[in-house]
Amino acid sequence: MKLGTWSGMYWISFGERPENFFLPSIIIFMLPQFINHRGFTGFEVIYRVMAMLMMFFPILILSNWGRISYLSWSSDTIEGFYQVLGFVLSTSAIWLGIKRNWYEVTNTANVFFILFLYTKFFDWWWDWMPKYIFFFVLGLSALLALMVFKRIRQSNISLASEGAAS
Repeated sequence: MKLGTWSGMYWISFGERPENFFLPSIIIFMLPQFINHRGFTGFEVIYRVMAMLMMFFPILILSNWGRISYLSWSSDTIEGFYQVLGFVLSTSAIWLGIKRNWYEVTNTANVFFILFLYTKFFDWWWDWMPKYIFFFVLGLSALLALMVFKRIRQSNISLASEGAAS
């Protein structure tokens, strides 16, 4: 909000443009790399999760309401851009969380990937599909996601046990 005030914006209006949260979220996500909280072991997790929330909620908002963006594109183009960005960033965060064994990053990114996916399901199918079929498809997709997550977890556990054995 201070940066917004310095640029001439009224401080209460800071939240009206979700893009204002992107740069602070990146900085907060990177902060544990530069600050060592030896006495406080949970702070790195808090920084990463809060930064991801600060990044993914604005993307989720902009993927549905593109007219509030700073970008001068059409509303549909902005929404499509942020939908793709949401999927790309959430899958990238899942990969990063798996690679670095940051379970909180993996779990948070999984939640937002599912939110982006279900939002698209709603956009595609809600109007023309009978509601009982819509929720049946949602349930099947949830089961599929659980099966995929279980396989990823099992492969990570087996890789970790192989690494510990050697």
